Amino acid sequence: PSDANSCSVATKLTFNEISFMFTGDMGYNDGEIEALHSGIDLKSNVLKVGHHGSTYSSGRDFLRAVKPDYSVITTSNYTTTGHPHAASLNRLEYYSKKILQSKIDGTILFQSNGIDLNYITHYGE
Repeated sequence: PSDANSCSVATKLTFNEISFMFTGDMGYNDGEIEALHSGIDLKSNVLKVGHHGSTYSSGRDFLRAVKPDYSVITTSNYTTTGHPHAASLNRLEYYSKKILQSKIDGTILFQSNGIDLNYITHYGE
């Protein structure tokens, strides 16, 4: 594809009872629909939000299938794109229990033994 975002790799990692969905720059028309029709169980405890929380990422159908406890948005205070966008945040607030953002929370580290899931954040040097 001419758009590099369409080349992102999406991966689901499952460790016993805990799973993570890593979506790269995937948006609704750039992979979420394909994922929904793949037959793969998309339910995941942690969702790395696609395309930094742009307007066209994390569609309702996709979020309904993933049902994330945690949604993680990677973006910067120095971006000129305005990510994450309000429309995406509104959907994430409805479908996620907790939203974490690297520009607010800094480094976000999840730890799991396959049954329990915890996270820590660190902002600064």
